[in-house]
This record gives sequence, structure tokens and C-alpha cells, in this order.
Amino acid sequence: MVRAERLSFKGDERFSERTIAHYVRNPHGSVILDIILFQQEAVGYAVFFTRKGSGSVYLQSICILPEMSGRGIASRYLGKRLEEFRSAFSGAHLRYREGNVAARELYRSLGFEVTGRERGYYPDGEDAVTMRLVF
Repeated sequence: MVRAERLSFKGDERFSERTIAHYVRNPHGSVILDIILFQQEAVGYAVFFTRKGSGSVYLQSICILPEMSGRGIASRYLGKRLEEFRSAFSGAHLRYREGNVAARELYRSLGFEVTGRERGYYPDGEDAVTMRLVF
């Protein structure tokens, strides 16, 4: 997970090793951390947040090793995982960098709809686009 994070994100956008360890320990039961497998090998991860009694789940981060991108791994994983969430949640939310065309197309293909924009959300000033999927 740490390797994928370092190769995929830069500077302030990376989870620290301390944050990753916190997510793994999940002391409050509010983090869903999945290791994404491809042919029995770990090739990425996804982090979701939720709160007790909440009707929704928030996709905090999904990361696939750069050398494995473009194979449809994230799409297959998210499609399956979101289907599993339907029994426990009423919807899912996320945000992504406005300039991340691949993320936009992935989330749209899964049925997410744009709900807004957060101006200057990222450390470099780029806007975030927020999306929602109703189950």
C-alpha cells in the first residue's frame, strides 16, 4: 500500500505511513480499507469512510500501481464493491481533481453524478469535483 501511494500521489496528497497505519488499525470502525488484487497479487487499495448510523459511504482514495493502470482493475473492483455496499448504505460520495479525466470517466461509468465543485481544494489550488451515487 505504501509503495502504491508513493508512486501514485505527490507531496501533500500522499497518506503518511502513520495515517496508513491508523487506517489499518481502524480504532473507531469508520474506515473500510480494501487491498485490491489482480491475479492473486496486491496491485492497489481503496479507502472508504463511514460513520455509525450514516446512510452513505465516502470513497476517500483509490490507488492502483501505475504499471497496472489501464487494465480495468479499478472499474471492476469498484463496480463489485459498490454493489456490495447497496445492502448497507443508500449511496456513495467522492471527490476528484478536476483535471483527472480518467477518474471522471471511471466514476461516470459507474453511475456517479456531479454534485458540485470545491474551488482550490487541493494544495496546488486545483478544484475538486464532488460526485454522488444513489443506490
